[in-house]
Amino acid sequence: MFAAALFTPLFVVACASREPLPEAIDARYEGPKLTLDSTGSQHTLKMDAPTAGWQVVVDRVVERHRVQDVFLSIRRPDPRFHFNQLPVTQLVSIPVPSSEAVRICARTLDADTPTASLGREYPLVIAPKSAPPIPPKR
Repeated sequence: MFAAALFTPLFVVACASREPLPEAIDARYEGPKLTLDSTGSQHTLKMDAPTAGWQVVVDRVVERHRVQDVFLSIRRPDPRFHFNQLPVTQLVSIPVPSSEAVRICARTLDADTPTASLGREYPLVIAPKSAPPIPPKR
């Protein structure tokens, strides 16, 4: 009886539902130019935005077979504010060692898009030659 009471909470936690994993899709990416720099100890993503006000956030990193998928949300500038109309470069550290292959998947969002309403599909932007292909959509 005591053992059942002790392990029941562990069973409940282990069976709790999790948020579904994001998925890479074969769709057109419509955002600022993204490039990957792998010369340091970790990958670094470079975003060349046309103006100030763009925001880039690493949503999640998912380990897949032979590759790490990095999912990004890139938000357009908020139209309620005035931003400098000059190109801006942002650098984002990706928490994956440079020795490991990564696929960069990014979605472009409006500044006021609520995060709760977002789907889990991200267009594939950068893929190494050694990465497995994206499975066809069913």
